Amino acid sequence: MENYEFWATIATVVLAAIAVATFVTHGQNNLRNELRAEIREISTRVSNLEQRVARLAGLFEGLRDLLRHGETSKEE
Repeated sequence: MENYEFWATIATVVLAAIAVATFVTHGQNNLRNELRAEIREISTRVSNLEQRVARLAGLFEGLRDLLRHGETSKEE
């Protein structure tokens, strides 16, 4: 009977370890997926900001050119 209890205990411990490992792995995968989603969102926002900055830079260059043109027109 002791031999049966020993193997039953070993089987229980092994199954518990598998269950814990599965739970931890599943949790890690969920966290990893959430982090990837956050990184994608941040990357998209950064890309959008880069595009806005580029547009603003173009607008400022156009404004600078207009101001320069206006100054030369006044001098004439």
